[in-house]
Amino acid sequence: MRRNHSWHGLWPGLILVTVGGGLLAREFGLLPKDIRLVDFWPIGIVLIGLSSLLRARGFVPALFALAFAVMGGVMLAGNLGFLAFPAAKLWPALLVLLGLALLLHRGRGRPGGGEPRPSSEGAGVGEAGHNHPWGEEHQLSADERLNKQITFSGLQLRIESQAWKGGQLGVTAGGVELDLRQARLAPEGALLDLRIMMGGVDIRVPDTWHVQCEVTPFFGGADDTTRSTQGSTAAPRLRVVGTATLGGVTVRN
Repeated sequence: MRRNHSWHGLWPGLILVTVGGGLLAREFGLLPKDIRLVDFWPIGIVLIGLSSLLRARGFVPALFALAFAVMGGVMLAGNLGFLAFPAAKLWPALLVLLGLALLLHRGRGRPGGGEPRPSSEGAGVGEAGHNHPWGEEHQLSADERLNKQITFSGLQLRIESQAWKGGQLGVTAGGVELDLRQARLAPEGALLDLRIMMGGVDIRVPDTWHVQCEVTPFFGGADDTTRSTQGSTAAPRLRVVGTATLGGVTVRN
């Protein structure tokens, strides 16, 4: 579990090192003087592809992840002046790759046109979320901590724990709907650590919860629209921390 958290924290560092190195190369004349900070944005696409490639299971998912990384590399090379044509105009191809990956994943979720294999209650905690077809609903039982990674996929997750302590959730090029309206927080509160890259997380909480959203967006957004007038001020608090790169998180009642 700790190893996955370390990998998530590695990507922002790699982005800063790469962008800083590129800007340093510009100052020494190794790159054109008109290179701007915003021109390095395809680095995020490359890292998303590499992250997905490291977690891919099977040839086809690995091929899509590799294509994603290569496409990001081509657009980065175009922005930095290494290609003669405006490669940045290829960005709609990323949407095509994402759409094909989601369609393929949905098709593999029901082999032979049959029904998907049912999962036992509470199963899959800590496993990679890309084994779930888009839109499948999954429920955590008892007081388990959340520990999931969603890659090129989506998940509707409902938690009904009566002493929930939080957990870790990583989303790469996917989406998650997290429903906490039937849950209760542990007496000491809960900490939810998000790592979002080109994806989105929608969190629903009860009216009586106090939420503290501390997500740091990088070319993304973090919105807390919960009502703060309900419940006791001494009630447990949910802290939502982490990063959202080219993606976003919304917390609402």
